[in-house]
Amino acid sequence: MEKLEALKKARELIKDKKHWCDTYFARTESGIPIPRHIQSTEAYSFCAIGALLRVTGHGHQTLTGEHRAWLRPASLRLGYHDPADLNNNEGHEKTLEMFDLAICMEECNLEELV
Repeated sequence: MEKLEALKKARELIKDKKHWCDTYFARTESGIPIPRHIQSTEAYSFCAIGALLRVTGHGHQTLTGEHRAWLRPASLRLGYHDPADLNNNEGHEKTLEMFDLAICMEECNLEELV
């Protein structure tokens, strides 16, 4: 899956706040953490990185480096070095803003916005 397509699908996955979470890659509908099984049918909500892992078919924590890198230029622009920190500290709306910015930057082929 191409980066731009993955960013758009991951954003779509978490656009409804009930399908977004913090701290863990994924949680069940009742809020129980699913730290390593993102592809589980029980996974109901996802953090930013977890959503990218889910839509790209990955499921293990060791694969997050590339996915974090896809969001890092946008998270830097929003004041966070690590996209996961933005997700965990700023909440759902700011996480969606990070995805919107990452999508915009990818569509324009920009590493950073000036």
